Parts: sequence; C-alpha cells; structure tokens
Amino acid sequence: MPPVPNQRTSTLAFTMRVCIPRHDPRLRGMSMKFQKSLLKKFFYFINERHAIYLRRAAGEPYPWTKDPILQKHRFCNVFRELDKVTVWIRKNWREPYADHKNLAFSMAVARQINLPATLKEFGFPKRWNPERLMHVLADRMERGKRAYTGAYMLTGTLGGPKPLQTAFKILDSLYRDPPKLVPGMSLEEAFNEYKGRPGFGPFMSYEVVTDLRYTRYLSNAPDIMTWANAGPGAKRGLLRLQGLQVRGPDAVYRMPNDEALEGMRELLKMVPDFVGDHVPLKDMDMRAIEHSTCEFDKMMRALNGEGVLERFRPQKDGSLM
Repeated sequence: MPPVPNQRTSTLAFTMRVCIPRHDPRLRGMSMKFQKSLLKKFFYFINERHAIYLRRAAGEPYPWTKDPILQKHRFCNVFRELDKVTVWIRKNWREPYADHKNLAFSMAVARQINLPATLKEFGFPKRWNPERLMHVLADRMERGKRAYTGAYMLTGTLGGPKPLQTAFKILDSLYRDPPKLVPGMSLEEAFNEYKGRPGFGPFMSYEVVTDLRYTRYLSNAPDIMTWANAGPGAKRGLLRLQGLQVRGPDAVYRMPNDEALEGMRELLKMVPDFVGDHVPLKDMDMRAIEHSTCEFDKMMRALNGEGVLERFRPQKDGSLM
C-alpha cells in the first residue's frame, strides 16, 4: 500500500499535483465547461478525504487533516465500500452468504433498514419471515432504540405503521415478485428493475444495485465505468464545477440525466492525472465519481457558508466512518 500522506505536506502536494494549465488540452471538447479552479478543489477533496481515511486507519490521532472544513464536518469516504454500514453489510451478509439464494433480496433488506444493530438482531434472511422483521422493528422502536438509519431519509408513505410498511408493503412485495437479474445485465438495467416498486425510488434502487455490483449478479456488469445514477447532490456538484447557480427549487432538475452522466464520465477520465498515488485507481469507478460530486457539493456549501452541515464527532469505538 502507498505511504500515508503526511498532514503537513499533503495539502500542498495535492494542490501542486492538481495544477491545471490555462490551456490544458485535456479540457478541450468537453460537454461541460468545468472551471479549472473548481476542478482543482474537486480533486483536492478526493485526495485529502481518502488521505484522512488512511491516516485514521493507520491509527493516527484526531484530527487527521489540517483542512478546517474536512476536520469539522462529516463527509462520506470517497469509496462507498469503506463506509461503516457498508463494511458491516459486506462482512456479515454479502460475503458470508455470497452463494445464498436470498443474497440479492438481503441487500434490499439491508438498505431499507441500513442500521447494523437492527440487521444483526434480525439476522440474514435465510428464510424470509416478514412477520418477524415487523416485530423486530416495532420492538426496537417501543424500547426507545433506533430501528432505522439516520444517514438518509426513509419515508413511510404507504399507509400503516412504518414497520408494517417495511416488512410487508415493501420487502414482502419484492420477495414475492423479485427483479429479474440475468447474467450479463448492466447496472442501469438492474437499477430499472428495482425503480418504481413500492419503497424503491431512484436513490434506494441505486443503493441496492451498488451493493449487487460486488456480487455474482453484477460484478461483471458492462457499465461499471460508464454509468451511475446522479442524484440531486451529485447534480449540484456538477453545477458547482461549472460555476453555475445551484440555488432555487428546480436548479438541479434542469440538468438532464444524460448530461449529468456525460459530466461524470469526463471527470472519471481525468482521475489518473489528478489523484495522488495513495488513491487506488482500480477502485475509481463511476459510483466513486457520483459519490464524490455529491460530497464536493457539501464541501462547497461549507466553504460558502450555505446552510448547516452535520458536525463530525470522532467515534469512541475507533470505527473508520
């Protein structure tokens, strides 16, 4: 593994590495008119955020960066596979049950709840029992314990108590009529198999498909390096990279999905030239770019004093969130 960048020199080194000449030929012919100064900030974020992960993993004490924004606010890892909940799902469900018939379904269960404590209590669904899941969720809520993640919005809009919605109206419905996952299928095709089902909008569908990308179902998908689902945060990041307006209720919705996709592809092509040796190029795919444009938007909000971001508090358990 490459050496962990030193805090005292890494920020300057990355800034120099990401020097973009005024008439850089690599920027010619791009469909998006990225501003060089903002591209520099984008690749700085990727470099420094992954360096923070490596310093923390190496056992260095907090803070793991001298950057005041990255030090004070919570940002996801560049690579989703390194985030705390994904690590738990991978180690406890995805890898141990890699050949199980319910593996694909289990990824939907995992992401609809997205809280390791609840997933551990319920256990991998070797035999699907919606009644038991509903009981586990309701019981945790009655005991005053969290049943669902707080990391992203999980709405209960299908009628009835939320545990009933999750267990029966969403997951049991999916189990009885599963998506058709076939050999050679693309990520986008799998995404469309989930999208539109009860409880599966674009965000949730993309989360499940991203997990399946590391399983027998989609590990050889032909569009790993060419497709990602750009959510509102990623689109805001792409707008910011062009110096465009991101305020207003419909700003991100004016960007067509195919335009966002092309912008992310262009950023991915630039990665080898503008990331440090400590960032593994083999893991830089379209999901990492989509993830990073969303987090870049958060960083720029903090820099510009726009809204309130979640503060970072080091975990006492030493976890690498």
